[in-house]
Amino acid sequence: MTIEQPPSSRLELVILEMRGSVDVRLAEIAGHLALLDQRIAATEQRQEDRERAAREAREAQAQQLARLDERVDALESNVVTRADLNSRWQRTAAALGLLITVIGIVASALTAVIIAIVNNP
Repeated sequence: MTIEQPPSSRLELVILEMRGSVDVRLAEIAGHLALLDQRIAATEQRQEDRERAAREAREAQAQQLARLDERVDALESNVVTRADLNSRWQRTAAALGLLITVIGIVASALTAVIIAIVNNP
């Protein structure tokens, strides 16, 4: 024997069941939204960390490039070109030629003096 409930109490029961089901689903949705919010925050933090690391890497590369530029400038200011070497060699060769000529003149003069001394006893 089943007791028939009046239609209004059945309707209230169905509404209560639906309300409970809706509350459960809303709680699930709230949990999912909280999880999504947490994941978004973590993703944003990772992105900020990557951007900061990339910015620091670019700054370090810019500093290294500046140091290399300074070194290249220093090397370029002290560079010796082939024309400079040729000019130096020509001056050195001319000086050596003059020195050898002077030595030859002095040697022949000394030879002449020695021969004169030997021939005139």
